[in-house]
Amino acid sequence: LVSALASRMGLRTINAVRSQEAADTLRAEGLENAHYFRGVPSPDELAHAGLPPPRLALSCVAGYAAHAAAAALAPGGTLVVYGGMSRRPASVSVSALVFRDVSVRGFWLSAWMALRGPAAVHALLSEVADLYAAGVFSAPPHRVFPLGDYAAALSHTGSKAILCMGDASDLGE
Repeated sequence: LVSALASRMGLRTINAVRSQEAADTLRAEGLENAHYFRGVPSPDELAHAGLPPPRLALSCVAGYAAHAAAAALAPGGTLVVYGGMSRRPASVSVSALVFRDVSVRGFWLSAWMALRGPAAVHALLSEVADLYAAGVFSAPPHRVFPLGDYAAALSHTGSKAILCMGDASDLGE
């Protein structure tokens, strides 16, 4: 969704994904800068792929992935950490901070929503929902499972697994 929104705003993105299949799928959906890298791409890997150093990196992993993302940023770039899936602190080298002027910020969606208030959040979510309804955006490949089938959802491969607390038919499945 981030890449689709950025594209709609005229911004270029680099989508570093975990498999060649995922990169091919994203390219087929119009995200031309989807690339498969083994982990967070290094500056050399980006250059080899013909990509400029990004000015913004988003990390939901933190840990060493944040360190690698900061290393790949252009001078003056910003790393935004919005999760900690590695369960490790986000580490950034002194050279990235001091010599390349990289900034690090945190983002917590709940706090952002509280700051904006319910009306603004509702308006934003309605706008995104309208874009999905109009076919501008599409959901990634997925399969919906009733909550009681959580074991099947955990073993599901090949697409996203979504657990539904209500009737899955409500989601058009």
